[in-house]
Amino acid sequence: GKLEGLSLSSPIFDGANDYFTKTDESSFDLTTKFTLSCWAKRTVNDTAWEYVISKTHHTSRRAYAMYVQDKKLGVYVSGDGSSSNRGYVKSASEFTYNIWNHFVVTYDGSGPTLKTYINGVEDTDTQTSSGTWTSVYNSSDPLAIGQGNMEVSPSVDIFTGNIRDVRVDDRVYSAEQIASLYSGSYNVTPKHWWKLDGTVDDDEADSGTGTAYTMTKVSAPAR
Repeated sequence: GKLEGLSLSSPIFDGANDYFTKTDESSFDLTTKFTLSCWAKRTVNDTAWEYVISKTHHTSRRAYAMYVQDKKLGVYVSGDGSSSNRGYVKSASEFTYNIWNHFVVTYDGSGPTLKTYINGVEDTDTQTSSGTWTSVYNSSDPLAIGQGNMEVSPSVDIFTGNIRDVRVDDRVYSAEQIASLYSGSYNVTPKHWWKLDGTVDDDEADSGTGTAYTMTKVSAPAR
């Protein structure tokens, strides 16, 4: 919610070698629909492509990603792991850097339709599509926060700034639910939820199995 995004601590991502990963789990395979959300503060004012949430790899293992590029919020999915059968869209407007923004992206395979929301309001530009992507590829790669590897080496695509309150869900939230999530009044537990608030890595949602999917912090040499 809003207070969690604005008032509590969060890890710093240096844009070079800091990110979180969790080994692949079947509950991360968001095949036909999803909502990804977080609070993020990007601390550089440039047009670089950086990942916020991703499950993707450039060697034909692309699945889905929330990213920033051209100072806009974006969402990407691949139907078969390749760059041939895919869809993506960015927000129509730029977000403000160096302040906390609430980011939400959704995917509905029945369209297929992608949407982006910034601070509780939909702001989706024209969707780009190629081939077939009515379902999302089940990648074996880890789920990552603050990092992605879809086109080039990971070090290029690591987020610069702060990320917290990361939620991953296997359903499409409505515009009303997303507005409520931004304001802090929507309290439904998602499939996965990493607060990244000082406890850092604990998954607050148990995915219905009682299992806490713990994120691992990586501070590795840039690759």
